[in-house]
Amino acid sequence: MSVSKTDDLGSIPSGPAMGNDFEKSNRLENPEFVGQIRSQFADEWEEVVTGKGFFNEEDFAYVDKIRAGERVPKEHKWLRDKLIRIGQDYRLTPEEIDRLQEIFLI
Repeated sequence: MSVSKTDDLGSIPSGPAMGNDFEKSNRLENPEFVGQIRSQFADEWEEVVTGKGFFNEEDFAYVDKIRAGERVPKEHKWLRDKLIRIGQDYRLTPEEIDRLQEIFLI
C-alpha cells in the first residue's frame, strides 16, 4: 500500500490495496461470481459421488440441487468441507467463507 502525505493531518492510505479490499468484500454480492462457485461446487461434488466410494441416491441428488440453486445440508461433512476448500481456492476470507456457507448450506 502506498502512503501519500497531507498537510498537518498525517498520512492517508491510498493505492490499489484499498480497491482490492472493497472488491473482495463485494464478491459474494456478484451473481456471476457466486454462479462460478456454484458450478465448481456441483462439478466437484459430481466427481466425488461418481468416483469410487459408497454414496447413496441422496448424495447423487445433491448435484442437481446445487446446480438448481437449492441449499444442501451443512451436516453433510463432505459437502461442507468441499465448499470450504473451494472458498479457499478462491482465496475467500474466513468471513466470506462463512457467508458462502450461508448461501449454499442449510
